Amino acid sequence: MSLLEPLLLWLRLSACTRRSEVTCGGQINGGDIAVFASRAGHGVCWHPACFVCSMCNELLVDLIYFYQDGKIYCGRHHAERLKPRCTACDE
Repeated sequence: MSLLEPLLLWLRLSACTRRSEVTCGGQINGGDIAVFASRAGHGVCWHPACFVCSMCNELLVDLIYFYQDGKIYCGRHHAERLKPRCTACDE
């Protein structure tokens, strides 16, 4: 048994973790491409197209992401959660 076999066995039972109004709900099977985000914890994965900001749906594959309260955010929306932007100047 190779080191990859336990991971592939685990993936056969995984569901996409996307949490939004439009839930993917699809299975991630062994051999499928999946995104693993270390900040989200062990065993949490997404389809690449489902790894998006919880507020603006920006695709975050290969970008910096923030994980807070079980949701994924792009840099802009994570910052807005910490300190809201000025409505007059957008800064």
